[in-house]
Amino acid sequence: MTDPRCVWHAPRSDDLHGRLWGDYGVVYDAASGNTHLLDALQFELLDRLRQTPRSLDALKAELADEIEPLPDDAPGDEAVAWQERLLSLHRLGLIQVLEPGP
Repeated sequence: MTDPRCVWHAPRSDDLHGRLWGDYGVVYDAASGNTHLLDALQFELLDRLRQTPRSLDALKAELADEIEPLPDDAPGDEAVAWQERLLSLHRLGLIQVLEPGP
């Protein structure tokens, strides 16, 4: 699932309600009743995936100019950091892989 060509989506986007404040945001998942604290990159990734399915490469291209540098606790390799943010959203049950990319 870490292939950058995988297409990700937020299958229950209508159940997700969120707000971003500076470097962090919260997302309430009405289906599960859980509230999640996300960093700005996670929040933006989720927000884009709520709109339409995208690959990691497409997300990076879209957000490259809009996202501040990753926080100090991010893994050293930026590509790994973006990938880890997607995987964390997947572990929370907020996004899923739709299909392998071409």
